[in-house]
Amino acid sequence: MIKILIGGDYYPVKEIEAFHKTTKKPSSLFGDLLSEIETVDYAIYNQEYPLTKSNEKYYKYGPNLKGNPICIKAVADAGFNIATLANNHTLDFGEDGMNDTVSVCKQNNIVPIGWGKNLNESRQVHIIEKNGVKVALLNCAENEFNTAKQNSGGAYPLNIIDNTRLIQELKKAVDHIIMIIHGGTDFCHYPSPRMVDQYRFYAENGVSAIIGHHTHHVSGYEVYKGVPIFYSIGNLIYPYTWNSDCQETLVIKFKATKDHLDFKILPYRFSTPNMRLEKIDKESDENFFFRLKKYSEALSENQVLLEKWSEHINSTYSRTVYYTLLTRTPYILHKIARKLKILNFYEVLVKRYDKRMLALWNINRCETHQDAVQYLLDEQYREYVKKNK
Repeated sequence: MIKILIGGDYYPVKEIEAFHKTTKKPSSLFGDLLSEIETVDYAIYNQEYPLTKSNEKYYKYGPNLKGNPICIKAVADAGFNIATLANNHTLDFGEDGMNDTVSVCKQNNIVPIGWGKNLNESRQVHIIEKNGVKVALLNCAENEFNTAKQNSGGAYPLNIIDNTRLIQELKKAVDHIIMIIHGGTDFCHYPSPRMVDQYRFYAENGVSAIIGHHTHHVSGYEVYKGVPIFYSIGNLIYPYTWNSDCQETLVIKFKATKDHLDFKILPYRFSTPNMRLEKIDKESDENFFFRLKKYSEALSENQVLLEKWSEHINSTYSRTVYYTLLTRTPYILHKIARKLKILNFYEVLVKRYDKRMLALWNINRCETHQDAVQYLLDEQYREYVKKNK
């Protein structure tokens, strides 16, 4: 038998850095989870930001985030021994930032997975073994400004064809495959129908369990054809209080024999005032378990799931963000409209359903057009990077 524990995103933000500098026991961040970590052979978490002192930001859309390398101390002392690096921030400070993170992990006896110095290397899977039981850990991330290319490093990308081929190869060598995926819609409790189809397809092709994170919120879970699929287990350590749902998390504990993979769900909430993870008790917090059941029930009916997920996408804020990107409208106008509380009026201006929007709709749906546009945008991006170095 082999025992494995998997948690979500660890955010080494300034508050966590300050905590490390003012306490003699940084592992106390993990509070009630510490006793569970002691009972497993392997404890896994997602290193959400690179741990680096580099100031060389990667050219991307969105924030470039990093943490002080000192922040590895809490996870190492807590007993975590594997870190997933495939996420949307893998390259926030370039390959140097990624390599610094790899070095920091290794120096603290933590194995970094889901990364590579090129695309082929990023496909290398970490296999753990105990008592004759072999488990492959396959870590990948949705494609943003983060994934490895043929001649450059980054995260192993989510690619249904390549991922499935790799799964087929692994099935011949191990007893179980646990797939850890970083993806999904930010601040949404429901996966998109595409995610559900894709994750179930992985299950049909030999994966033993799937763990998702990235959305900052806990999503539903299901057992599909004997395979447990957790669409998002939420943040593991998140010290901000602006959204209480961001502080809820599921930690999944597995027991694997050669023929079976059993799991147990451990719910926690990060308490910012106490700076520690605290167990969510079913008797004292029925609301959390009621919501988790509701999220999970939506997975059983495609139409219900589509309605729940689209409610989030259809919010005025989400719609206007995407329309701003599609029409290449300056994002500052979106910020101004939001501050003035006139997003509805702003949406009318950017949502022009003319032939240009029809063209965008067609490009997004047609595979051949996607290939061409992706190639052209890749070329444009490379030129942009050259000019701005």
